Amino acid sequence: MTIISTKGKLIKMLKEVKKITLGLVLNWIFGWIFGILFLFMGFVMTFGGGPTIYGILIIFCSFMIIPYTNKITKEKFNFHISG
Repeated sequence: MTIISTKGKLIKMLKEVKKITLGLVLNWIFGWIFGILFLFMGFVMTFGGGPTIYGILIIFCSFMIIPYTNKITKEKFNFHISG
């Protein structure tokens, strides 16, 4: 009887780990997609005739969305955007 209940608990734990892993992977993928998208929009706004200061601001904000630079700013400045 205890083996069955332990097995049930183990299965529940494995399902939770899969959910967490899938969520982290999706956050990473969407972070890259939106980070590159906003980076491109910032360059277009900066050099394409839009308000330059807003373009530069969007470029800096896009770096915070990209997972790699988000990790670096968390280590250096103790600031990050949670996803």
